[in-house]
Amino acid sequence: MRILSLVILLFAVISTVQANHWKQTENKINHLIQQTVQEHYPFYGLAAYYNQVDFFIVDKQQLIRLEENTDYTLNAAQWLAVSGRFQVLLLKQTGLRFNIQQYQIVLSGKKTSGTKPSLLKIYPKNQLAA
Repeated sequence: MRILSLVILLFAVISTVQANHWKQTENKINHLIQQTVQEHYPFYGLAAYYNQVDFFIVDKQQLIRLEENTDYTLNAAQWLAVSGRFQVLLLKQTGLRFNIQQYQIVLSGKKTSGTKPSLLKIYPKNQLAA
């Protein structure tokens, strides 16, 4: 009985550590989006669209604009692109499961590969067009 209790306790601790790690990763990505991609000057009226951050899944053949509250999973050929007024954050992580809520990435915590992004880069938009 003691062994069973110990195994259950160990499983609970491991699950909590993994959940905390995913939450920290999610917070770091969202903080990076807020600091480097999102426009800091507030625009109003017709120019208010400059305040937005747009989310896309990109591969060699298509660009898909992401909707809020819909689950997505990146495959090996896809990138998550987070586009602001001047900067674009590109994240490549095969098997990453996430959704978008209130202009933030929410990780599902279910993963098929490593917990760190395979590749995360930030580019000015004018460099991507060239």
